[in-house]
Amino acid sequence: MTNNPTQSRSRLLLISIPLAFFLLCVVSSNAQERRLRIYISADMEGVVGVVTQEQLGPTGFEYQRFREIMTQEVNAAIEGALAGGATDIVVSDSHGNAQNILI
Repeated sequence: MTNNPTQSRSRLLLISIPLAFFLLCVVSSNAQERRLRIYISADMEGVVGVVTQEQLGPTGFEYQRFREIMTQEVNAAIEGALAGGATDIVVSDSHGNAQNILI
């Protein structure tokens, strides 16, 4: 399986921007305090390109690659949320030991 970084980034934006917009639409905000709070829960099972469970653990044959992709997807979602007016963003690494997003 080949992975073109440009295509991956395009896919990330195609998925993340509408998702961030949707999240912004459903967040209720106080009329006086215009804060848009976003919660992003990221799990490796939803990462682009993952096809088997064996890829997802620390001993997996492509684990590091999918950590990088997961981080890119989270960053794209954050960028989309900020572009949509988010003021507060919380990210939860919800996969396994919760030490998968590269920060």
